[in-house]
Amino acid sequence: RNDIAVVIDSEGKLNQYKVKGVYNHLGLQRLEVVEASAGEIVALVGIEKASIGDTVAAIEKPEALPRIDVGEPTV
Repeated sequence: RNDIAVVIDSEGKLNQYKVKGVYNHLGLQRLEVVEASAGEIVALVGIEKASIGDTVAAIEKPEALPRIDVGEPTV
């Protein structure tokens, strides 16, 4: 919380945001947590713009993960 994170987009552009909260889920309940580990699914408050496939990283080590291409949903 209150850390600066970077979002690395599809063009490799780094956008800085202040993380105002980190939330995890327990069933249908949303719980604020102090930290999260790799692989956890969390909600970040303060990230204004991120798309599927973008990487959220620490400002000290802004390395993008390999991008995953997600197809359009079909009905």
